[in-house]
Parts: sequence; C-alpha cells; structure tokens
Amino acid sequence: MKTSLPLAVLLLVLAACGDTDGADTTPVSTTQPTQSTASTQPVTTQPIVPESTLAEISLDAWLGTYSWVEFVEGDPGSDQTLVHELSLSERSETSLIGTLSQNGFQTSVELTVTARIADGFVEVSVVSVDDGVSSYSPGDMLFELSGDPAAPTTIIESLATLTQPVQPGNYFVQGSAAVDIPDTDGPIWVVDADTFDLVLIDPASSDAIQTITGWGADFVDPDTGPIQALQTVEVDARGRIWVDDCCEPAFGNTFGIDPETDMSIEEAQIRLFGLTPRVSPSGDRVAIGIGDLGVGVFDTSTGETVVDPGTIYSLTTDAEFTFLTPIAWADDTTLAIAVPAESTFTVAFVDLTDPSTPMAVGSSGAIDGVVLDGDFRADGTVAVLIAPDRTETRRMVIITPPTAAVIEVVELPDGTAGIDYDARGDNLLLLTADGALRTFGADGVVAGPFIDAAR
Repeated sequence: MKTSLPLAVLLLVLAACGDTDGADTTPVSTTQPTQSTASTQPVTTQPIVPESTLAEISLDAWLGTYSWVEFVEGDPGSDQTLVHELSLSERSETSLIGTLSQNGFQTSVELTVTARIADGFVEVSVVSVDDGVSSYSPGDMLFELSGDPAAPTTIIESLATLTQPVQPGNYFVQGSAAVDIPDTDGPIWVVDADTFDLVLIDPASSDAIQTITGWGADFVDPDTGPIQALQTVEVDARGRIWVDDCCEPAFGNTFGIDPETDMSIEEAQIRLFGLTPRVSPSGDRVAIGIGDLGVGVFDTSTGETVVDPGTIYSLTTDAEFTFLTPIAWADDTTLAIAVPAESTFTVAFVDLTDPSTPMAVGSSGAIDGVVLDGDFRADGTVAVLIAPDRTETRRMVIITPPTAAVIEVVELPDGTAGIDYDARGDNLLLLTADGALRTFGADGVVAGPFIDAAR
C-alpha cells in the first residue's frame, strides 16, 4: 500500500554468491505444482499383483521433472535464490536414472542420480558429480519422495543446501517443463521521479528503452510535490502494465496499459476508479482499493467488475469507515487484504474461487506496524513490507494463507518504500529511499530516483 507519493525509492538486492555448505536457514519458497501428465494406476483394485508389476507401476508414475525454488540466507553477502531441479527421464528394470541440478547466483552443481522404490518411498541417491564443486559422493542418499507424484512429500537426508534442519514438506513438485533460473537482468518498468512518466529501463546500463507519457510536470507543485501523478506499478504475466495515479484533485484511478500500442497514459484502454492495483499470478484479475468502499476485483481483459468492492468490505471488517488495501494474491483465487487499525494492521484472506459468492477464509492476522506494500511468492506465501511502530524501520514479513501466520521476518534498510516480485513470484525487487534499483542476484545498481518499479 502506498498512501503518498515518495520522491525516491530504494531497491535492495538480497543476492550474492558463495558456498552453500553449512549455513543455517529454513526454506520458505517452493514452486507451484502444475498439472501432471503422469498417471498412477490404482493397484488396490488388482486381486493379485506380482511384485515386479508393482515396482513398474510405481516407478513409471515418478518419471518427470521436479523443481524446488528456495530462498536461502547464508553468511553476510551470501543470500541467494537456489533452484533445485530433478529430472527423472530414464527407466531401468528396478530404478530411474536422471539428473539433479542446483543453481543460484554464482552457484552451480549438476549430478547424475538414481531413484529406486524402498519402503514406500522413492529414494534419490548420487551416481556421480558431473559439474561443479560439491561435497557429494557416489552412493549418498539425498532425499526421499512419497505420496502424490505431482506434489510429493519430501524428506531431506543429505541434500546440501543452506537449510538445516529441514522438516518434511512439499518441496519438490512435478512440472511439465524444466524450470529456468529467474532472469535477474531483464528490463524493469518504473515511474520516473523527475518526469513522472512510465519508463522501461535496462538495469544493466540504466538506459531507457521505452517511455509511456504520464500526466507531466504541470501536476507537480515545486513545494509540496506531485498533485496528480503516476505512483504504483504492476506488470502482469502477459506484459500489460497496471499503474495508478494519486491523489488530488481526484482520489485516483488505475490504468491498464498495453505497452505495444499505448504511448501515453491518456491512451489506456482500461480506466478503473481506485488505487494500488494488484494482479493475480495468471494475469486474469486485478484487485484495486476503492477507499472506504472496499476492494474491487476486475477482469484484466475487459475491465468489467468480477467482485463488487462492498462485498469484500463486509467480509473483512465490521468498521464503519476504513480504507482497505489489496496486498497481494497468494494464488489466482486467494487475495490478501490489509485492514488498518489503531496501532496495527490486520491481514485478511478472501477466497474468490466463485466470484459470485466470495468467502473470508481462515482468521485475520495482526501485523505489528503499518503495511506499506506486498506481493505473492512462488510458493503461495505472501511477502509484506511493514513499518513497525510507524517509524522508518522496515521489515519484510512472510505470511501464509489462510491465517496470516508469520513464518519469516527479514530486516530491510530504513526507508525501504516498496517490494515487488516478477510475474512468476521468483525474482525479488526492492526499492529504497535513495532511489537506487538493484535486482535480486545482480550487483549492478540502476540510478534513480524512481517512485515505484515492477518487472
């Protein structure tokens, strides 16, 4: 949430390099399972099934590609996102052969592995280290997989990550294609703090690639700052830009902009009343805060109302007058909403699976401080930027639906003004008070100042 238009923003990189052995952290990010093409035949319907047939059915169900995206926090300067990718592609009589890669910023290891059925689990063990420096040895058992092959329970044995200890969970999940390491060098859409235009910049060179004209400097008071100017930027999975303006003489509007055809804010085909757009992971819906009327949900293709703001208002608060703000989508149907209180904010989750009958889910969770911004992550959790005690101190708390339980707290530089993930929820972008931009996993700093940024 942004209640005013800062003249500068900061981007922090939680990125670096280094050895991944021995650090102590907890995995907080996993990829989302996609529709699996594997088929598991129910063996219980067979009165007598030879042991060899049972093994064959079980092993075939595990053929495929699995991935786990993990944020790992090491010694100072060694934070990174680590992408584990398991590909089981070859079938022998009693086992599967494949590869396991672990890739992060300046971290890369590739192994040949074998998977075999043992005591109801699929045991994944090292055959050889094919590339990279690693402590693995042939024969090391790395982890066990059990349950549904589309989203199996993972029990870590000796997998060398920056996590210790690791509780069983749905870490490795099956997908239909390989997972790419997040692109940390791609262009970023920003609101320029001097011109108040939308600008696509190259983070490597700071050069402007494209400009979409905003309202211009005529709406900026030299003493008090912007009167009516662009402020919050979102980019959906299809590349459409969602940007709002604030705040006088009007409350503000949100614009859906096609960067291929629209060269100015006035050419935007979609205009919606309200602020702080938040786009669902698929890009199909956008949630917008409409003051004390509530939070409205709209179709991103047409701008038509999907959920009336008054409905969400009544589901999330019984206060007579308060401004609700969408924080982020945990997934395509679950929306996190910030509800202001006297000294804290409450985070509520709303299930919009059936837009005609939205439902509040779980219990609202109190956040100690002012909620400033937020975004979804690849594992379905929500990252929330807060100002504890209404000071310049900044923290990012990771909460889980549907209870808004805090599972991790990350201290950020004072004055951090915004956080944003890419459309996949993998690549973190932070904005700080001095206007510099730095993408996760990259050392280069893009000069500013900028008001907001998204990729």
